[in-house]
Amino acid sequence: MQPPTDQHRDKIAAAWARGAAFVLSVILLVAMVVRATVRDVNFATSSVYYAFPWTVIAILALLASGLWVLGNRKTWATVLLSVSYLSMLGIWATTVYFNPCVRSDDATRLLFWNIGRGRGTWELIAHDIEAHDADIVALTEAGRPNEELRQYWRDRFPGYQIQFPGGGMMLMSRMEFTPGTLSPLTGISSLFETQLIDEDLRLFLVDLDASPRFNKLAMIRTIFARADMHSGPAIVLGDFNAPLDARGFEEIRDRYHHAFESAGTGLTSTWPTRAPLVAIDHIWLSRDIVAECTQVVKSEASDHRAVITYIRPAT
Repeated sequence: MQPPTDQHRDKIAAAWARGAAFVLSVILLVAMVVRATVRDVNFATSSVYYAFPWTVIAILALLASGLWVLGNRKTWATVLLSVSYLSMLGIWATTVYFNPCVRSDDATRLLFWNIGRGRGTWELIAHDIEAHDADIVALTEAGRPNEELRQYWRDRFPGYQIQFPGGGMMLMSRMEFTPGTLSPLTGISSLFETQLIDEDLRLFLVDLDASPRFNKLAMIRTIFARADMHSGPAIVLGDFNAPLDARGFEEIRDRYHHAFESAGTGLTSTWPTRAPLVAIDHIWLSRDIVAECTQVVKSEASDHRAVITYIRPAT
């Protein structure tokens, strides 16, 4: 038997490249159809929806284009290259904002951050929180505090009321809040609800399970239905593990606005911190609260970026 020639090897390599490109192209087609239509309406579609944000689609389309070139199918390579380019344009248009940043002297500074269970050391996390001098600090994945850790936070932030409601959540505030209630949701998801004492402001802190096994659409509906029971101003914030175009968020935009969409500057994506692909950490405000300036802040202390916003009552 004659050994394969270079030409034969090239044909085999091209065939493998075409096969891989075809499979990847089908996956991309399914992902784009799901994201453009049903999104996270049920378990089957939500698994695809969460696995393929537009950033991932753009990267995979670029890879598929290269495979089609290796497979000697330049027409299909051009199609996938166009998909990648259009996806990147869409990402730029929907994740980068240029709102003016105007901060009133009497604005309330609000910080939300998923601190990744202290992976960056508590000292580094505390240092970064301290640097923003926020009036209200809401944290998720803050660990399971023992008495030593509780005392650490009290000593480090003596001017704050500090609550550890459970579910890995922590709330620090210069203003006094009620003890509040923690409600378990599906999986390890939790909702903490509290109210500012002497003022008609309610705060809902959210941490939703990242697993696609759980119906985030149903949980988001439950959260905002709870917030809607309160007639006054409300802040709903946390790690939703759901992007901004999630169906659940679409349903509440007549009653709430997104702090970064309204007053953000820069890139809204929050995870992962070094090369953020998607915005999953959100601050939603009822229409009677104004966001003046919102920023997503990078830190090496967590795998999530923090979100800080300056808010005031609507006049």
